[in-house]
Amino acid sequence: MESGDRAKATDKLSVIGAKEGFADTGVFSGVETSTGNLLLGGRESVTEYDGRSFRIVKGIDLAENMSLGRDGLIWTASGSGVHRYGQGRWITNAIEEGLISAAVHGVYSDFEGGVWAGTSRGISLYYPSDDTHPPVTSIVDDRNLRQTPPGGEVRLAFSGIDKWKFTSPDRLTFSWRLDNSAWSDFDPLQFASFTKLRSGGHQFDVRAMDRNGNVDPNPASFQFTVLTPLVQRPRVLCGGRAGSVRAALIAPHGSEVSRKSEVSEPARPIDPTSQPFGI
Repeated sequence: MESGDRAKATDKLSVIGAKEGFADTGVFSGVETSTGNLLLGGRESVTEYDGRSFRIVKGIDLAENMSLGRDGLIWTASGSGVHRYGQGRWITNAIEEGLISAAVHGVYSDFEGGVWAGTSRGISLYYPSDDTHPPVTSIVDDRNLRQTPPGGEVRLAFSGIDKWKFTSPDRLTFSWRLDNSAWSDFDPLQFASFTKLRSGGHQFDVRAMDRNGNVDPNPASFQFTVLTPLVQRPRVLCGGRAGSVRAALIAPHGSEVSRKSEVSEPARPIDPTSQPFGI
C-alpha cells in the first residue's frame, strides 16, 4: 500500500476483523484494483478496502479465487458461477452461459483474453471477444399506458433480445432513467415502478445489457402523461320551505354564492291605470 492516507506497510502482522469494520467471516482471495484499492473475496461477499475502511460491494457465495484480466476486468470464482467486475458493474456468468457447473473453484484470465474456469465438473473456457453485439431494448405499447390515472402510480414494463441469443431474454439486465435523471444500476427486473409522479408529461428511457457486458447504445424511450385530477364541477343545490326558495351555486374552489328570494305575501293584482315607468 502507499503511504499517506493508506496504512504504512510494516513487518508486524495485524488481524483485521469486525472491530475494524470487516463484516465477512473469512478471506479466501484478493486482488488490487486499478485505483489501488483491494477487493477481498470472502465466504459471503466481496469487500473493498480503500486503506481506511471496508465496504461490501457484492454478495457472493464463497469467493474462492480472483484474477485480474489484461483489460482490467476482475474475475471471481464462487459457488454461484463466475463474476466479473468492470466499469462499476458486476456481471454473473453461470450454467446458462455455458459453464459446466456453477460451483467454480478457480478462475484465470490469460494473455489472449480467454477466461479459464475450474469447476467441480471440469474446466470451462470462455472467450468474451466472441460476443461483441449489444442487445436490442423494447417497450411495447400494449403493455404500458400512454395516459396514467391521477396520483402518479406508474408501472412500466420492457424487454430485450440479444442479437445471437448468447444471452437468453430472461438473463438480460436493464438500466433505466426518468426525465433524463441519472441511470439506475443494471438489474434483471423487466419493469420499473414509480409513485407520486407529478401530473403532466414524462419520458422513460431503458437500455439492456447482456451477460458479456454489451450495452444497447440506443435506449428505448417511452413518453407518457400522468393525468391531472378532475376539478369538481359546479352543481346546484335546491332546498325550500314555505314562502322561500334558496339556490346555492358551489364554485370550483368550494366557495358558495347564494341567492335567496323571500315571498312573504300573495302577489297583488296589476292596476290597469298604473304606468310602467315612474316619473
